Amino acid sequence: MSLLTIVLTAALCGAWGMWCGQRWSPPWSERPSITPHDAWMERHQRLRDQSQVAQRRHDVRHTRNEVQQQTLQLHLSPHFMFNALSSVQWLWSEHKRDRAARLFSNFVTLWRHHWRSQETSAHTLQEELESLQAYLTLEAQRLGRAVAMEVRIDPSVSHESRLPALLLQPALENALWHGLDASVVHPQLELAISPQEGRPSWVNMVLRDNGVGLSRSSSTTSTDAPSDHVSMGTEITSMRLREVHPEARFELREARAPWSTEVVISLPLVVPNS
Repeated sequence: MSLLTIVLTAALCGAWGMWCGQRWSPPWSERPSITPHDAWMERHQRLRDQSQVAQRRHDVRHTRNEVQQQTLQLHLSPHFMFNALSSVQWLWSEHKRDRAARLFSNFVTLWRHHWRSQETSAHTLQEELESLQAYLTLEAQRLGRAVAMEVRIDPSVSHESRLPALLLQPALENALWHGLDASVVHPQLELAISPQEGRPSWVNMVLRDNGVGLSRSSSTTSTDAPSDHVSMGTEITSMRLREVHPEARFELREARAPWSTEVVISLPLVVPNS
């Protein structure tokens, strides 16, 4: 190839490149500019996308709360209903109609709160205490002996404060099913509710029993209750507490004499008119 051919080829390639650049890449002055309206539309679209993402997250949290509440309802219902109504029927057949009537009244009280909690996930501390007492009365009939429960509430804690409905019920059920077996001569329970120092509206709720203790209750299980009953109740309670506040906690531990086991629940209450 001669020098003239090389020069002509290079010139033609350069001309072709310049023509392609002009053909497909117009000068900057001829390109469309971003107007204020375009910038506003882009920002508006971005904000709308963020709003939709936030709404989807809210819907997911709401659905999760509903599922957890329904799980709790299904967990409490079947064996409890059977035992309670069987006890009422037995008392009636034994012509102990006054006791049957009182027992059925407690059943109605508990289930009124139970059904209401399907519509709202919270109720007052007073309603929680009424539910616990009704449940204790029904389960004491199943055990065939009295179970005493002392409730001590600090005067600064309002009975109208709100908390998750039936929050303490799994802890009470655990104590009755697994702690207070036939070897416990005088079964007793204590519920103490006190404010936390330096944390307004926060309380400690401690439920103690004088049952067989953690070592025996964890290794032996009632023939009426499923083996995963305790762990499921604990898991549900812990999940519900996390929905209330990230620092809310649940702890099952050994207690000092004369008690054997205690459940500690720490959470903020919703104070009326706060």
